[in-house]
Amino acid sequence: MGRLWARSIGLVVIATAASLAGAAAPDSADAATTESAVYLLRQTLQVGSDGRYGRLLRSLRHLADPQLAPLYERLAVQSHPTLRVHGLLGLAECSTPREVDLTRLTELHDSVALAELLSAALDIDLLTTDQARQLMTWTDLDPGVKLVLATHLIGEPRFEYTSLLEESLSSPKLGQRGLAAMLLLQLGRPEGLDALMATSESDDPQRDQVRQMLLRTAIQLEYDKVAPWAAAVSVEPAAALRLRLLALQAALRFGEPSAGETWRQLYESSEDEAARTRLAILLLQMSQWVRAEMFEPLVASENELIRQIGAAGRSIATGEQVAEALRALVRLQHPIVNSWVLGYAKRDAPPAVAQAVLLELIRAYDGPSRNLAQRLDNAVAAAQTLFELDAAAAKQALLPVLSAADADKTLVQAILLGLIRSQAQDPYQVVESLAPLQDQAARGLVLLLRARREHRLSEADLRDLGLMVRGGGGFQDTLRIQAAWLYARHTGQVKTVLGQVLSSTGS
Repeated sequence: MGRLWARSIGLVVIATAASLAGAAAPDSADAATTESAVYLLRQTLQVGSDGRYGRLLRSLRHLADPQLAPLYERLAVQSHPTLRVHGLLGLAECSTPREVDLTRLTELHDSVALAELLSAALDIDLLTTDQARQLMTWTDLDPGVKLVLATHLIGEPRFEYTSLLEESLSSPKLGQRGLAAMLLLQLGRPEGLDALMATSESDDPQRDQVRQMLLRTAIQLEYDKVAPWAAAVSVEPAAALRLRLLALQAALRFGEPSAGETWRQLYESSEDEAARTRLAILLLQMSQWVRAEMFEPLVASENELIRQIGAAGRSIATGEQVAEALRALVRLQHPIVNSWVLGYAKRDAPPAVAQAVLLELIRAYDGPSRNLAQRLDNAVAAAQTLFELDAAAAKQALLPVLSAADADKTLVQAILLGLIRSQAQDPYQVVESLAPLQDQAARGLVLLLRARREHRLSEADLRDLGLMVRGGGGFQDTLRIQAAWLYARHTGQVKTVLGQVLSSTGS
């Protein structure tokens, strides 16, 4: 859950709190601002079908502020399972050490919510391996939840839960049978492959959804032993194309010998450019793990996008002129390709390549109106990633863009939002030497960065922060709620605000 939230420029903010000691005097609008702050914080306790409460909670949680613990304590005892998950994760994120309190998990009786909580905790390092092992000894823990834990323990030198996997092969739930089979296969047990192959013969109506889940899990967690099964699914005549391509991706990723030929046959037999482009992108996604010569048919294409995908894939496969090839590819402004390039720069690219490509993705915002929203999201994420990878390099690269006389104000806002989203320490350092900006929205984002870092704000800053809390400037609620909390801290009203929020809700 911690990673699966909307990426819209106006809706998402990830932030890390600075230590804000001391309190300035409340400004003249204190009563109205405090009332707005209380109203915003109350929304985190009110479940609605639009998911707004979840966006607000994620924004608050990323402040990792221990003073928010009373709010998380209230969430942790709510009847709604998602609120309880947020509460427990929030408590873990602002605790020392940063980890989930296992004693609180006994209070969460919804196995789906518990699996969601544990998956999120593992993904963001809030659950240690020792804690996961301890949970595996709980006799009343749902077997499906234990399988989730097992997916993260399978790579440990000491894996003692094969009996759980063997028993799960008889589960009435196809998903549990398939996951247990895949884990047994990863342990080198041949019956795992037989059981995994059997999932393809099942008449379960959820069969294809389960197989997609298994393939994605295998790719994410690098379960390389699934290659033969993935190859079989990739050539299954009756399977949906989406499933077959995902299976082909896994087979290519894990070096199944037949996968390259399967891809070539599909590419050569495709009759339209859209299908060939889709297959070209699939191969690009696997460029770190396939032979460079596989890209030759793409390089020879008359289609400019396919040709440049081939050149970029070949560069990654050979390690030669990678930054140049990817920058040229980004300039073609293909949304799916650029989203992949962003992920590659974040996770896999060498530092120098990542910096060059991320800056190109920021510059790529300047273009035609088509796919503008996607390019803006990419610019936000690229600025965030650039700072998280190398703060000094980010400052050197971003300051000229932010301070340019002809800087696009929306792009400036996107870069600042990327810094706000960053989980690295002190993103304000990038903009602290920046001259005051003319754009009101940009000034508000800079103020948020400064409020997280500095111990005191001027009266003028407090007035501006209060205006943001009250809705001035048209900021989205995920920004306003951070401003609300920072305002409460800077004006010494944390207890007052939290007291009003918590006294207005039941347990």
